[in-house]
Amino acid sequence: MTLTTQSNIQSPVSETIEQEKPIFIGGLQRSGTSLVRAIMGSHPSLAIYKSDLPLWTKFYKHKKDLDLNNLEVTKQLLDEIVADRKTLKIIGLTFDTEEILETLKDEPNITFGVLFKHLLKQYAKLIGRPRWGLKTPHNEFWSDAIFEAYPDAKMIHLIRDPRDVAVSVDSRGWDKPLEKTCRKWQESAQLASINEQKYAGSYIVVRYEDLVRDPESIIQKVCEVVELDYTPDLLKMDAQLGWRGSNSHFEDLGYEHESISDKAVGRYKEHLPPTDKEFIEDYLKDEMIQWQYFRFV
Repeated sequence: MTLTTQSNIQSPVSETIEQEKPIFIGGLQRSGTSLVRAIMGSHPSLAIYKSDLPLWTKFYKHKKDLDLNNLEVTKQLLDEIVADRKTLKIIGLTFDTEEILETLKDEPNITFGVLFKHLLKQYAKLIGRPRWGLKTPHNEFWSDAIFEAYPDAKMIHLIRDPRDVAVSVDSRGWDKPLEKTCRKWQESAQLASINEQKYAGSYIVVRYEDLVRDPESIIQKVCEVVELDYTPDLLKMDAQLGWRGSNSHFEDLGYEHESISDKAVGRYKEHLPPTDKEFIEDYLKDEMIQWQYFRFV
């Protein structure tokens, strides 16, 4: 079988594709992105991939100059995606790359947006839901490319008190310098302000603290932006494939299994060293004030 079509070099995301209103979830790690995936992914009309498949944050980021109109190149990329550890985490699911390649032959111009669409549509079809989405930490850093590819896309951007983010990162045993965590939080917070205006009506920023304290009200607002009907059943989080936890890594908070707990809010007061707290508040003073994480709360 010949896997090569006309090989004209093109902008990897420049050609828009049919409007399907895909939903993307972004925000820093340990900011509630998995919780929102569990909630929104419980909607019977929405298929959000089960793991943090890094389509934009890894494959587009590092390979965006590839010519995907050469289907040999696309096949190699698909093989890499299928072999990614985030894909392999999904037991019992295997992408049919041959089927995807066949559908791509009908595309006049294969961009990264087109390729990712066919991949995630196949997943949605497998679990029997009409609309598709993707949650990956740091998706917000690729929002311009995402909205260029999908003009009708919707994005949910999570933001959380950076002091609690630092505590949560530490609880996972991740060896991340505090300065790096602060810098990334600052960049994400700044993007939240920019993108909420730039993509008004299609982009919603959700503070983790507001979500866990008043999940019904916040998710109603989210559903309005992403154009899904709200039902209280979403808060049960029992229809998102792969969700087996709560929104807290700590085991001593007294939450019920698969419940939404606000007991991790302000945990930094007990678990963040004073020097780290001072560093974070000095580094992120302006953004913390802007997002109502008042400096000395």
